[in-house]
Amino acid sequence: LVYRMEGDGLLVLLARSEIEAALAWGETVGDDQSSLPNVAAVLRKNTTLKVGVKTYEYYGEPYNSHYVGKVKRIDRGGKVLVTYPGFGADNDVLLEPHEAVQAVDVRELAEWQRLSAAAKAGIEYLRKRLTGECDRIYDCSQMYEMLRLVQVFDPSFAAQFATPAWVDALSSIPPLEPLVEKLKEELPEYLVKCQGVSYDHGDVAAFTDAVLLFWANNGSKFPTWARAMQIVGTFTPSSAAAERVFSMLKLMFGHLQASSLADMIQAALMLRYNKRRVA
Repeated sequence: LVYRMEGDGLLVLLARSEIEAALAWGETVGDDQSSLPNVAAVLRKNTTLKVGVKTYEYYGEPYNSHYVGKVKRIDRGGKVLVTYPGFGADNDVLLEPHEAVQAVDVRELAEWQRLSAAAKAGIEYLRKRLTGECDRIYDCSQMYEMLRLVQVFDPSFAAQFATPAWVDALSSIPPLEPLVEKLKEELPEYLVKCQGVSYDHGDVAAFTDAVLLFWANNGSKFPTWARAMQIVGTFTPSSAAAERVFSMLKLMFGHLQASSLADMIQAALMLRYNKRRVA
């Protein structure tokens, strides 16, 4: 979530689904080793193999299942004998040391349980702030609702969910409130153009380009929606883009350029930020 929301583009149209995915991840984090892969890798690396250490590994055909086992013996040559009860006629598997390390069941480690509990607590704290179950100064429920509503400016989302009632709810966003009646009038034509539209929401840059192209090609057919989209497009769910400008400024203009004129700084920053695309 953090990495994807630190880029550029129409993040405001993706933020709600990204947050929902993070909340869903928080419900099961720690239940499976893949939920915290980097943590699992570090814990395995620091685990000392010894008799009794539990393992958890997936075996394909003909088993197609995960099996819980434990280290039964470590040979002088370093090879590790792991026994898997219920694995089959031969429950013992001889592994190379690096294979055995990768099979360690980190879920049994105290560090994994502690870190998983901390992650769950953090996600629960986020959920409470998003739903308003917190002190008023920390309440983000209105912003969270706004992120839900503006998804309707994603044509692929609108094709499935846009209704007059949804448009009415946009009045809770102050800049859009004066446009709501006209948005409802133009909704049928907007939905016609949205039919069959599909975007890759996993690629922020491709998604942004596709949505902007849709509005460039069709905005004149429903101008109020196009105007509202221009407003929504300025909403930024993350401060990363603004922070990036300051980083660029520091890199581009040192003390030797301290007397540079404002228009030169502005033009140079715009060219750098937009990858020198001037039109």
